[in-house]
Amino acid sequence: MIGLNNSGRAGTTPLVSVSQSTSEAMDFVSSFERDYGRTRPNFVAESFMDALQRSRHEYKLLFVYLHSPEHPDTPAFCGRTLCSEALAAFVNENFVAWGGSVKASEGFKMSNSLKASRFPFCAVVMAATNQRIALLQQVEGPKSPEEMLTILQRVLEESAPVLVSSRLEAEERRNNLRLREEQDAAYLAALEADQARERQRKEEQERLEREAAEAERKRKEEEEARERAAQRSC
Repeated sequence: MIGLNNSGRAGTTPLVSVSQSTSEAMDFVSSFERDYGRTRPNFVAESFMDALQRSRHEYKLLFVYLHSPEHPDTPAFCGRTLCSEALAAFVNENFVAWGGSVKASEGFKMSNSLKASRFPFCAVVMAATNQRIALLQQVEGPKSPEEMLTILQRVLEESAPVLVSSRLEAEERRNNLRLREEQDAAYLAALEADQARERQRKEEQERLEREAAEAERKRKEEEEARERAAQRSC
C-alpha cells in the first residue's frame, strides 16, 4: 500500500493545487498526442487523485504512465508500444489511463511515490482506503506491445475477482439504499394517509357536534316560544 495525500503524493510533500495538477495533465495529453498521434491510451486530463477516483467509480484499475521525455528509450516505447493499436485498445477498454511527465510537479512526485527507478515506467494501481493505493504491477524499461499486453492481461485477470466483488458490493449497497428509500416512502405515505383520515374524522366529529348544538339551540328556542305563547293565552 502507498499512502497519498489529496494531490496523489506520498508523505508530507506540499500540496500542488488541483488547478495546477489538472493543467499539467492537460499539457501532457496535448503534448503526447502532438508527438505520437491519436492512436494512444486515452489519458485523462485530470489530476492523479481524480483519475484514481474515476477508476474507483468505474470499477477499473488505473494504468499509470510516467513520461521521461529525455530518456533515449522513450520515443520508441511511446510510438511502437503505447501507441500500438492492440495495446491502446486494450488499455482504453479495460483501464482508466493517467499519464504525467516527470518534468512536471505531479509526475515527478508520483515517480517518487511509485519508486520509479528505470524508464520507460508504467504501473497498474488500484484505489484503496484512506487515500491509499495498492500497487499491483510495475513495468520498468522498454517493452514490446506483446510483452505489455501479456503483463496487463495477467494483472487484469488476477484483479478481476476484487473488481467484481467491489461492483457487487456497490450494487448491493445501492439496492439496500433504494429499498430503504422505498420503505421510508411507503411509511410516510401510510402516515400521511392515517393523518388525513384522522383529520377527516375530527372534521366529521366537529361537524356533527355543531349540528347537534344547532339542533339543541333551535329546540330550546322553539320550547321557549311555546312557553311564551302558552303564557299569553292564559
